[in-house]
Amino acid sequence: MAKEKYYSWSAINKFGCQLIGFVGNVFIARLLTPDDYGLVAMLSIFIGIAWNFTESGFADGLIKKANADELDFSTIFVYNVFIGCILYAILYVLAPFVADFFHRRELEGILRVIALSVVFRALTIVEVTKLRKELQFKTIAIVFVISTFLSTFLGYLLALNGYGYWSIVYQNLSVPVINIVYMILVLKWRPAFRFDWMRYKEMSRFGYNLMASYFTNQIGANIYTLFIGKSHSSKDLGFYAQGIKISDAAFQGINSVILTTSYSIIAKEPSPSKRRDMYLSIFNHFSFIHFAVSFFLIGSAWPLINVFFGEQWVPSALFMQLIVIGFLLNPFVTINSNMIKIAGKSKLYRNLTFIRNGLNITALLFTFRYSIETILVGQILARYTSALLDVVSCGRYGGIRWSEQLLICINQIAVPGLACLFSWNIIRGLPIDGASLAYFSIAFFVTFFVGNVITGNRVQRIYVEKYLKFK
Repeated sequence: MAKEKYYSWSAINKFGCQLIGFVGNVFIARLLTPDDYGLVAMLSIFIGIAWNFTESGFADGLIKKANADELDFSTIFVYNVFIGCILYAILYVLAPFVADFFHRRELEGILRVIALSVVFRALTIVEVTKLRKELQFKTIAIVFVISTFLSTFLGYLLALNGYGYWSIVYQNLSVPVINIVYMILVLKWRPAFRFDWMRYKEMSRFGYNLMASYFTNQIGANIYTLFIGKSHSSKDLGFYAQGIKISDAAFQGINSVILTTSYSIIAKEPSPSKRRDMYLSIFNHFSFIHFAVSFFLIGSAWPLINVFFGEQWVPSALFMQLIVIGFLLNPFVTINSNMIKIAGKSKLYRNLTFIRNGLNITALLFTFRYSIETILVGQILARYTSALLDVVSCGRYGGIRWSEQLLICINQIAVPGLACLFSWNIIRGLPIDGASLAYFSIAFFVTFFVGNVITGNRVQRIYVEKYLKFK
Protein backbone atom coordinates (compact mmCIF):
# COMPACT_ATOMS: atom_id res chain seq x y z
CA MET A 1 0.00 0.00 0.00
CA ALA A 2 2.89 2.35 0.81
CA LYS A 3 4.39 1.77 -2.64
CA GLU A 4 1.03 2.58 -4.28
CA LYS A 5 0.98 5.85 -2.33
CA TYR A 6 4.40 6.78 -3.69
CA TYR A 7 3.35 5.99 -7.25
CA SER A 8 0.10 7.92 -6.77
CA TRP A 9 1.88 11.09 -5.67
CA SER A 10 4.48 10.70 -8.40
CA ALA A 11 1.63 10.30 -10.91
CA ILE A 12 -0.11 13.41 -9.52
CA ASN A 13 3.16 15.27 -9.99
CA LYS A 14 3.94 14.15 -13.51
CA PHE A 15 0.45 13.95 -14.97
CA GLY A 16 -0.63 17.11 -13.19
CA CYS A 17 2.31 18.99 -14.67
CA GLN A 18 1.74 17.47 -18.10
CA LEU A 19 -1.97 18.29 -18.04
CA ILE A 20 -1.32 21.88 -17.00
CA GLY A 21 1.44 22.15 -19.59
CA PHE A 22 -0.73 20.66 -22.34
CA VAL A 23 -3.68 22.95 -21.63
CA GLY A 24 -1.36 25.94 -21.40
CA ASN A 25 0.33 24.93 -24.65
CA VAL A 26 -3.06 24.79 -26.37
CA PHE A 27 -3.86 28.38 -25.37
CA ILE A 28 -0.34 29.71 -25.97
CA ALA A 29 0.06 28.00 -29.36
CA ARG A 30 -3.11 29.70 -30.61
CA LEU A 31 -1.49 33.08 -29.84
CA LEU A 32 1.99 32.34 -31.23
CA THR A 33 3.31 31.06 -34.56
CA PRO A 34 5.26 27.94 -35.59
CA ASP A 35 8.23 30.25 -36.16
CA ASP A 36 8.16 31.34 -32.48
CA TYR A 37 8.32 27.71 -31.32
CA GLY A 38 10.97 26.88 -33.92
CA LEU A 39 13.28 29.66 -32.70
CA VAL A 40 13.28 28.39 -29.12
CA ALA A 41 13.58 24.74 -30.28
CA MET A 42 16.82 25.58 -32.10
CA LEU A 43 18.47 26.09 -28.70
CA SER A 44 17.27 22.88 -27.04
CA ILE A 45 20.45 20.94 -27.75
CA PHE A 46 22.66 23.59 -26.11
CA ILE A 47 20.51 23.85 -22.98
CA GLY A 48 20.15 20.07 -22.78
CA ILE A 49 23.90 19.46 -22.95
CA ALA A 50 24.62 22.16 -20.39
CA TRP A 51 22.02 20.68 -18.05
CA ASN A 52 23.53 17.19 -18.28
CA PHE A 53 27.02 18.45 -17.48
CA THR A 54 25.56 20.28 -14.50
CA GLU A 55 23.71 17.27 -13.08
CA SER A 56 26.45 14.79 -14.08
CA GLY A 57 24.58 11.69 -12.89
CA PHE A 58 25.24 12.49 -9.23
CA ALA A 59 21.52 12.57 -8.36
CA ASP A 60 21.18 8.87 -9.14
CA GLY A 61 24.45 8.25 -7.31
CA LEU A 62 23.15 9.94 -4.15
CA ILE A 63 19.98 7.85 -4.25
CA LYS A 64 21.91 4.62 -4.82
CA LYS A 65 24.40 5.33 -2.00
CA ALA A 66 22.92 3.70 1.11
CA ASN A 67 24.73 5.84 3.69
CA ALA A 68 24.66 9.24 1.93
CA ASP A 69 24.86 12.02 4.53
CA GLU A 70 24.67 15.82 4.60
CA LEU A 71 28.30 16.21 3.53
CA ASP A 72 27.62 14.10 0.42
CA PHE A 73 24.61 16.23 -0.51
CA SER A 74 26.47 19.48 0.18
CA THR A 75 29.46 18.36 -1.88
CA ILE A 76 27.31 17.64 -4.93
CA PHE A 77 25.36 20.88 -4.42
CA VAL A 78 28.57 22.92 -4.60
CA TYR A 79 29.67 20.98 -7.69
CA ASN A 80 26.31 21.48 -9.45
CA VAL A 81 26.21 25.23 -8.84
CA PHE A 82 29.86 25.77 -9.81
CA ILE A 83 29.51 23.84 -13.08
CA GLY A 84 26.16 25.52 -13.81
CA CYS A 85 27.73 28.97 -13.55
CA ILE A 86 30.70 27.98 -15.74
CA LEU A 87 28.39 26.59 -18.41
CA TYR A 88 26.21 29.70 -18.37
CA ALA A 89 29.30 31.83 -19.00
CA ILE A 90 30.25 29.58 -21.93
CA LEU A 91 26.76 29.79 -23.45
CA TYR A 92 26.74 33.57 -22.98
CA VAL A 93 29.96 33.87 -24.99
CA LEU A 94 28.81 31.40 -27.66
CA ALA A 95 25.43 33.10 -28.19
CA PRO A 96 26.50 35.29 -31.18
CA PHE A 97 28.05 32.27 -32.94
CA VAL A 98 24.87 30.22 -32.44
CA ALA A 99 22.84 33.06 -33.94
CA ASP A 100 25.21 33.18 -36.95
CA PHE A 101 24.99 29.37 -37.40
CA PHE A 102 21.20 29.48 -37.75
CA HIS A 103 21.19 32.91 -39.47
CA ARG A 104 18.73 34.25 -36.88
CA ARG A 105 20.02 37.24 -34.91
CA GLU A 106 17.22 36.91 -32.32
CA LEU A 107 18.84 33.74 -30.98
CA GLU A 108 21.70 35.67 -29.36
CA GLY A 109 19.43 37.37 -26.84
CA ILE A 110 17.20 34.31 -26.41
CA LEU A 111 20.13 32.01 -25.54
CA ARG A 112 21.63 34.45 -23.05
CA VAL A 113 18.35 34.64 -21.17
CA ILE A 114 17.12 31.05 -21.35
CA ALA A 115 20.57 29.70 -20.38
CA LEU A 116 20.01 31.19 -16.91
CA SER A 117 17.70 28.22 -16.33
CA VAL A 118 20.81 26.01 -16.12
CA VAL A 119 22.05 27.96 -13.09
CA PHE A 120 18.64 28.11 -11.41
CA ARG A 121 18.00 24.40 -11.91
CA ALA A 122 21.46 23.61 -10.54
CA LEU A 123 20.39 25.18 -7.25
CA THR A 124 17.46 22.75 -6.92
CA ILE A 125 18.97 19.41 -7.97
CA VAL A 126 20.25 18.25 -4.59
CA GLU A 127 17.17 19.26 -2.60
CA VAL A 128 14.87 17.44 -5.03
CA THR A 129 17.21 14.43 -4.94
CA LYS A 130 17.06 14.37 -1.15
CA LEU A 131 13.26 14.40 -1.29
CA ARG A 132 13.32 11.53 -3.81
CA LYS A 133 15.71 9.50 -1.64
CA GLU A 134 13.44 10.02 1.37
CA LEU A 135 10.43 9.05 -0.81
CA GLN A 136 8.81 12.45 -0.21
CA PHE A 137 6.89 12.28 -3.48
CA LYS A 138 3.95 14.25 -2.08
CA THR A 139 6.18 17.25 -1.39
CA ILE A 140 7.80 16.97 -4.82
CA ALA A 141 4.36 16.84 -6.46
CA ILE A 142 3.17 19.99 -4.68
CA VAL A 143 6.34 21.92 -5.60
CA PHE A 144 6.29 21.04 -9.28
CA VAL A 145 2.55 21.32 -9.87
CA ILE A 146 2.54 24.83 -8.36
CA SER A 147 5.58 25.95 -10.38
CA THR A 148 4.17 24.48 -13.60
CA PHE A 149 0.83 26.21 -13.12
CA LEU A 150 2.36 29.61 -12.32
CA SER A 151 4.91 29.44 -15.15
CA THR A 152 2.24 28.37 -17.66
CA PHE A 153 -0.03 31.20 -16.55
CA LEU A 154 2.89 33.64 -16.94
CA GLY A 155 3.59 32.33 -20.45
CA TYR A 156 -0.04 32.75 -21.44
CA LEU A 157 -0.20 36.32 -20.10
CA LEU A 158 2.96 37.24 -22.00
CA ALA A 159 1.67 35.65 -25.22
CA LEU A 160 -1.64 37.47 -24.79
CA ASN A 161 0.24 40.76 -24.54
CA GLY A 162 2.26 40.23 -27.71
CA TYR A 163 5.62 39.03 -26.36
CA GLY A 164 5.93 36.32 -29.02
CA TYR A 165 8.75 33.83 -28.51
CA TRP A 166 9.74 35.58 -25.25
CA SER A 167 6.58 34.08 -23.77
CA ILE A 168 8.08 30.60 -24.17
CA VAL A 169 11.49 31.75 -22.93
CA TYR A 170 10.21 33.30 -19.70
CA GLN A 171 7.79 30.44 -19.15
CA ASN A 172 10.70 27.96 -19.17
CA LEU A 173 12.92 30.23 -17.08
CA SER A 174 10.31 30.82 -14.39
CA VAL A 175 9.90 27.13 -13.44
CA PRO A 176 13.19 26.70 -11.52
CA VAL A 177 12.87 30.23 -10.07
CA ILE A 178 9.47 29.40 -8.58
CA ASN A 179 10.85 26.08 -7.27
CA ILE A 180 13.65 27.90 -5.47
CA VAL A 181 11.28 30.43 -3.90
CA TYR A 182 8.93 27.66 -2.72
CA MET A 183 11.77 25.62 -1.25
CA ILE A 184 13.12 28.60 0.68
CA LEU A 185 9.80 29.94 1.94
CA VAL A 186 7.81 26.74 2.52
CA LEU A 187 10.33 23.92 2.92
CA LYS A 188 12.77 26.17 4.81
CA TRP A 189 15.59 24.98 2.59
CA ARG A 190 18.96 26.57 3.26
CA PRO A 191 21.89 25.63 0.99
CA ALA A 192 25.06 24.29 2.58
CA PHE A 193 28.35 25.24 0.92
CA ARG A 194 30.64 22.44 2.10
CA PHE A 195 32.77 20.47 -0.33
CA ASP A 196 34.73 17.28 0.38
CA TRP A 197 37.09 16.14 -2.35
CA MET A 198 37.18 12.49 -1.24
CA ARG A 199 33.37 12.24 -1.19
CA TYR A 200 33.26 13.80 -4.64
CA LYS A 201 35.81 11.30 -6.03
CA GLU A 202 33.92 8.39 -4.49
CA MET A 203 30.61 9.32 -6.14
CA SER A 204 32.17 10.43 -9.41
CA ARG A 205 33.05 6.82 -10.32
CA PHE A 206 29.33 6.07 -10.65
CA GLY A 207 28.22 9.54 -11.70
CA TYR A 208 30.57 10.05 -14.63
CA ASN A 209 29.40 6.92 -16.45
CA LEU A 210 25.83 8.16 -16.11
CA MET A 211 26.87 11.67 -17.13
CA ALA A 212 28.40 10.30 -20.32
CA SER A 213 25.16 8.40 -20.94
CA TYR A 214 22.94 11.40 -20.23
CA PHE A 215 25.16 13.60 -22.38
CA THR A 216 24.81 11.31 -25.38
CA ASN A 217 21.08 11.03 -24.65
CA GLN A 218 20.78 14.78 -25.01
CA ILE A 219 22.77 14.69 -28.24
CA GLY A 220 20.56 11.91 -29.58
CA ALA A 221 17.33 13.61 -28.49
CA ASN A 222 18.13 17.15 -29.62
CA ILE A 223 20.47 16.80 -32.58
CA TYR A 224 17.37 16.43 -34.76
CA THR A 225 16.32 19.99 -33.92
CA LEU A 226 19.84 21.15 -34.77
CA PHE A 227 19.84 19.54 -38.21
CA ILE A 228 16.20 20.38 -38.99
CA GLY A 229 16.73 23.97 -37.83
CA LYS A 230 19.77 24.28 -40.07
CA SER A 231 18.45 22.53 -43.19
CA HIS A 232 14.75 23.48 -42.99
CA SER A 233 12.83 26.63 -42.11
CA SER A 234 12.14 27.66 -38.52
CA LYS A 235 8.46 27.23 -39.35
CA ASP A 236 9.00 23.57 -40.24
CA LEU A 237 11.04 23.15 -37.07
CA GLY A 238 8.12 24.72 -35.19
CA PHE A 239 5.77 22.04 -36.56
CA TYR A 240 8.25 19.34 -35.59
CA ALA A 241 8.76 20.87 -32.14
CA GLN A 242 5.00 20.98 -31.56
CA GLY A 243 4.75 17.31 -32.48
CA ILE A 244 7.49 16.56 -29.94
CA LYS A 245 5.77 18.75 -27.35
CA ILE A 246 2.43 16.95 -27.69
CA SER A 247 4.15 13.56 -27.59
CA ASP A 248 6.07 14.58 -24.48
CA ALA A 249 2.88 15.79 -22.81
CA ALA A 250 1.46 12.30 -23.25
CA PHE A 251 4.52 10.23 -22.38
CA GLN A 252 6.92 12.16 -20.17
CA GLY A 253 4.54 11.85 -17.24
CA ILE A 254 4.20 8.08 -17.66
CA ASN A 255 7.92 7.63 -18.23
CA SER A 256 8.95 9.83 -15.30
CA VAL A 257 6.58 8.12 -12.85
CA ILE A 258 8.08 4.76 -13.72
CA LEU A 259 11.68 5.96 -13.97
CA THR A 260 11.97 8.16 -10.88
CA THR A 261 9.57 6.42 -8.51
CA SER A 262 10.48 2.81 -9.30
CA TYR A 263 14.20 3.60 -9.18
CA SER A 264 13.96 4.97 -5.65
CA ILE A 265 11.70 2.13 -4.43
CA ILE A 266 13.38 -0.84 -6.12
CA ALA A 267 16.86 0.43 -5.18
CA LYS A 268 15.84 -0.10 -1.53
CA GLU A 269 14.72 -3.72 -2.10
CA PRO A 270 17.56 -6.21 -1.36
CA SER A 271 15.75 -9.40 -2.47
CA PRO A 272 16.37 -10.37 -6.14
CA SER A 273 13.12 -12.36 -6.32
CA LYS A 274 11.07 -9.44 -5.01
CA ARG A 275 12.83 -7.12 -7.44
CA ARG A 276 11.89 -9.46 -10.29
CA ASP A 277 8.23 -9.41 -9.25
CA MET A 278 8.33 -5.61 -9.07
CA TYR A 279 9.88 -5.39 -12.53
CA LEU A 280 7.26 -7.73 -14.02
CA SER A 281 4.45 -5.67 -12.50
CA ILE A 282 5.96 -2.43 -13.82
CA PHE A 283 6.48 -3.94 -17.30
CA ASN A 284 2.82 -4.92 -17.56
CA HIS A 285 1.31 -1.75 -16.09
CA PHE A 286 3.65 0.61 -17.97
CA SER A 287 3.07 -1.17 -21.30
CA PHE A 288 -0.71 -1.29 -20.81
CA ILE A 289 -0.95 2.49 -20.32
CA HIS A 290 1.77 3.43 -22.80
CA PHE A 291 0.37 1.44 -25.73
CA ALA A 292 -3.18 2.67 -25.08
CA VAL A 293 -2.10 6.32 -25.14
CA SER A 294 0.23 5.75 -28.12
CA PHE A 295 -2.36 4.21 -30.42
CA PHE A 296 -4.99 6.75 -29.40
CA LEU A 297 -2.63 9.58 -30.44
CA ILE A 298 -1.61 7.83 -33.67
CA GLY A 299 -5.21 7.35 -34.78
CA SER A 300 -6.62 10.71 -33.66
CA ALA A 301 -3.66 12.95 -34.54
CA TRP A 302 -5.25 15.02 -37.34
CA PRO A 303 -8.59 15.95 -35.71
CA LEU A 304 -6.93 16.28 -32.29
CA ILE A 305 -4.43 18.91 -33.44
CA ASN A 306 -7.00 20.76 -35.56
CA VAL A 307 -9.52 20.93 -32.70
CA PHE A 308 -7.14 21.87 -29.91
CA PHE A 309 -4.40 23.90 -31.62
CA GLY A 310 -6.07 25.31 -34.72
CA GLU A 311 -5.70 24.90 -38.45
CA GLN A 312 -2.25 26.53 -38.61
CA TRP A 313 -0.82 23.60 -36.62
CA VAL A 314 -2.34 20.74 -38.68
CA PRO A 315 0.99 19.99 -40.46
CA SER A 316 2.27 18.84 -37.03
CA ALA A 317 -0.10 15.84 -37.11
CA LEU A 318 1.99 13.60 -39.36
CA PHE A 319 5.15 14.49 -37.44
CA MET A 320 3.43 13.62 -34.18
CA GLN A 321 2.26 10.26 -35.53
CA LEU A 322 5.77 9.30 -36.62
CA ILE A 323 7.28 10.53 -33.35
CA VAL A 324 4.81 8.43 -31.31
CA ILE A 325 5.49 5.36 -33.46
CA GLY A 326 9.20 5.88 -32.78
CA PHE A 327 8.57 5.81 -29.02
CA LEU A 328 6.31 2.73 -29.01
CA LEU A 329 8.98 0.52 -27.39
CA ASN A 330 10.01 3.17 -24.86
CA PRO A 331 8.74 1.21 -21.80
CA PHE A 332 11.29 -1.50 -22.49
CA VAL A 333 14.12 1.01 -22.85
CA THR A 334 13.14 2.76 -19.60
CA ILE A 335 12.72 -0.33 -17.42
CA ASN A 336 15.79 -2.14 -18.74
CA SER A 337 17.83 1.00 -18.10
CA ASN A 338 16.56 1.03 -14.52
CA MET A 339 17.53 -2.62 -14.11
CA ILE A 340 21.17 -2.09 -14.90
CA LYS A 341 21.45 1.19 -12.98
CA ILE A 342 20.08 -0.47 -9.85
CA ALA A 343 22.40 -3.42 -10.45
CA GLY A 344 25.30 -0.94 -10.47
CA LYS A 345 26.15 -1.62 -14.14
CA SER A 346 26.78 2.01 -15.01
CA LYS A 347 29.34 1.09 -17.69
CA LEU A 348 26.81 -1.12 -19.48
CA TYR A 349 24.25 1.70 -19.20
CA ARG A 350 26.82 4.08 -20.71
CA ASN A 351 27.73 1.70 -23.55
CA LEU A 352 24.12 0.99 -24.49
CA THR A 353 23.42 4.71 -24.47
CA PHE A 354 26.37 5.29 -26.80
CA ILE A 355 25.01 2.63 -29.16
CA ARG A 356 21.46 4.01 -29.00
CA ASN A 357 22.50 7.53 -29.84
CA GLY A 358 25.08 6.36 -32.35
CA LEU A 359 22.26 4.65 -34.23
CA ASN A 360 20.13 7.80 -34.03
CA ILE A 361 22.92 9.99 -35.33
CA THR A 362 23.79 7.52 -38.11
CA ALA A 363 20.15 7.44 -39.23
CA LEU A 364 20.08 11.25 -39.18
CA LEU A 365 23.22 11.55 -41.30
CA PHE A 366 21.59 9.37 -43.96
CA THR A 367 18.26 11.20 -43.94
CA PHE A 368 18.70 14.88 -42.96
CA ARG A 369 18.98 16.06 -46.57
CA TYR A 370 15.48 14.77 -47.26
CA SER A 371 12.06 15.59 -45.83
CA ILE A 372 11.31 15.67 -42.10
CA GLU A 373 9.07 12.63 -42.63
CA THR A 374 12.06 10.69 -43.99
CA ILE A 375 14.18 11.82 -41.04
CA LEU A 376 11.56 10.48 -38.62
CA VAL A 377 11.31 7.12 -40.41
CA GLY A 378 15.06 6.75 -39.98
CA GLN A 379 14.65 7.62 -36.31
CA ILE A 380 12.00 4.89 -35.91
CA LEU A 381 14.34 2.23 -37.32
CA ALA A 382 17.19 3.38 -35.07
CA ARG A 383 15.01 3.42 -31.94
CA TYR A 384 13.58 -0.05 -32.53
CA THR A 385 17.04 -1.52 -33.11
CA SER A 386 18.43 0.01 -29.90
CA ALA A 387 15.35 -1.08 -27.90
CA LEU A 388 15.91 -4.69 -28.95
CA LEU A 389 19.55 -4.44 -27.87
CA ASP A 390 18.45 -3.13 -24.45
CA VAL A 391 16.02 -6.01 -23.99
CA VAL A 392 18.62 -8.65 -24.90
CA SER A 393 21.45 -7.08 -22.87
CA CYS A 394 19.73 -5.97 -19.66
CA GLY A 395 16.96 -8.42 -18.81
CA ARG A 396 19.14 -10.89 -16.94
CA TYR A 397 20.07 -8.25 -14.34
CA GLY A 398 16.41 -8.12 -13.30
CA GLY A 399 15.83 -11.83 -13.77
CA ILE A 400 13.53 -11.28 -16.78
CA ARG A 401 14.52 -12.97 -20.04
CA TRP A 402 14.10 -11.24 -23.39
CA SER A 403 11.42 -13.79 -24.37
CA GLU A 404 9.35 -12.84 -21.32
CA GLN A 405 9.58 -9.18 -22.25
CA LEU A 406 8.59 -9.98 -25.84
CA LEU A 407 5.51 -11.86 -24.61
CA ILE A 408 4.50 -8.91 -22.42
CA CYS A 409 4.87 -6.59 -25.42
CA ILE A 410 2.71 -8.80 -27.66
CA ASN A 411 0.03 -9.22 -24.99
CA GLN A 412 -0.24 -5.48 -24.29
CA ILE A 413 0.12 -4.10 -27.83
CA ALA A 414 -2.37 -6.28 -29.73
CA VAL A 415 -5.66 -4.85 -28.39
CA PRO A 416 -4.84 -1.10 -28.60
CA GLY A 417 -3.31 -1.64 -32.04
CA LEU A 418 -6.48 -3.30 -33.35
CA ALA A 419 -8.67 -0.69 -31.59
CA CYS A 420 -6.74 2.08 -33.35
CA LEU A 421 -7.10 0.43 -36.77
CA PHE A 422 -10.84 -0.19 -36.29
CA SER A 423 -11.55 3.34 -35.00
CA TRP A 424 -9.46 5.02 -37.70
CA ASN A 425 -11.47 3.24 -40.39
CA ILE A 426 -14.65 4.71 -38.87
CA ILE A 427 -13.47 8.33 -39.32
CA ARG A 428 -11.51 7.86 -42.55
CA GLY A 429 -12.79 10.30 -45.13
CA LEU A 430 -14.62 12.50 -42.60
CA PRO A 431 -13.66 16.16 -41.96
CA ILE A 432 -10.91 16.53 -39.34
CA ASP A 433 -13.12 18.27 -36.80
CA GLY A 434 -14.54 17.78 -33.32
CA ALA A 435 -17.08 15.21 -34.50
CA SER A 436 -14.33 12.99 -35.96
CA LEU A 437 -12.36 13.25 -32.73
CA ALA A 438 -15.43 12.29 -30.70
CA TYR A 439 -16.27 9.33 -32.98
CA PHE A 440 -12.72 8.05 -32.86
CA SER A 441 -12.45 8.46 -29.07
CA ILE A 442 -15.68 6.57 -28.35
CA ALA A 443 -14.90 3.78 -30.81
CA PHE A 444 -11.31 3.42 -29.59
CA PHE A 445 -11.98 3.24 -25.86
CA VAL A 446 -15.02 0.95 -26.21
CA THR A 447 -13.07 -1.42 -28.48
CA PHE A 448 -10.03 -1.22 -26.19
CA PHE A 449 -12.05 -2.06 -23.08
CA VAL A 450 -14.06 -4.89 -24.69
CA GLY A 451 -10.95 -6.32 -26.35
CA ASN A 452 -9.12 -6.51 -23.04
CA VAL A 453 -12.14 -8.14 -21.39
CA ILE A 454 -12.24 -10.81 -24.13
CA THR A 455 -8.49 -11.47 -23.88
CA GLY A 456 -8.58 -11.46 -20.07
CA ASN A 457 -6.04 -8.69 -19.62
CA ARG A 458 -5.04 -8.86 -15.96
CA VAL A 459 -3.87 -5.24 -15.74
CA GLN A 460 -7.22 -3.85 -16.91
CA ARG A 461 -8.99 -6.14 -14.44
CA ILE A 462 -6.85 -4.78 -11.59
CA TYR A 463 -7.71 -1.17 -12.51
CA VAL A 464 -11.42 -1.97 -12.82
CA GLU A 465 -11.44 -3.72 -9.43
CA LYS A 466 -9.65 -0.78 -7.81
CA TYR A 467 -12.14 1.64 -9.36
CA LEU A 468 -15.13 -0.40 -8.13
CA LYS A 469 -13.57 -0.67 -4.68
CA PHE A 470 -13.00 3.08 -4.62
CA LYS A 471 -16.62 3.72 -5.63
